[in-house]
Amino acid sequence: MLTLRVSSHFAGALRVQSRQLTIPLHTSSFASKDVKLATDRFSGKIKDQPDADQGIKFTQKEYRQSAGQGVPARGDDYFDKNLKLKRPLSPHISIYQPQLPWLMSITHRVSGVALSLGLSLASVGILLASHDFVHYVDVIRSMHLNPYLIMTVKFGAAWFFTYHYLNGVRHLFWDNGKGFKLPEVYRSGYAVLALSLLTAAYLVSLK
Repeated sequence: MLTLRVSSHFAGALRVQSRQLTIPLHTSSFASKDVKLATDRFSGKIKDQPDADQGIKFTQKEYRQSAGQGVPARGDDYFDKNLKLKRPLSPHISIYQPQLPWLMSITHRVSGVALSLGLSLASVGILLASHDFVHYVDVIRSMHLNPYLIMTVKFGAAWFFTYHYLNGVRHLFWDNGKGFKLPEVYRSGYAVLALSLLTAAYLVSLK
């Protein structure tokens, strides 16, 4: 909205009372027409209207023409067309060939969330538990669970930790502008995978 405030001196020259005129500005060419009508009205070319203080009014036809001159919104039509043609969303994970960099990026985030939630829940559980940690380890051993199940859980937890740690070191090199070339990205990625698997296997083998 554009507000024109007429001073008493200027209003006296135009032989009108001092008033405030509010003019609606549109995004179309009618904005300039609004200002022209306002100046013509104060200069005496247009007779005073009883509701002028409310702002200059146009007919419904003029408003419809003004609204129709804007840029049409085609977003809905675009998505509706793609849905009818059964096109996949883009970018969409199903249309990309699996590659090492983005697979490791996703795994880094998943491992970080899993470690954060796991350590937080374990810490709260230990604080609220009625016995110490060793007691619950003995309880699990007394259940005589499948050793392969226990090894899988231990290896998964160890690998999440070693992978997230080593890949975090890799990110530190990237933060310093090193290792950004594509061959270097793949070499460091394979190195992180190999070291994390070997380190996790070593941790699981500890008694």
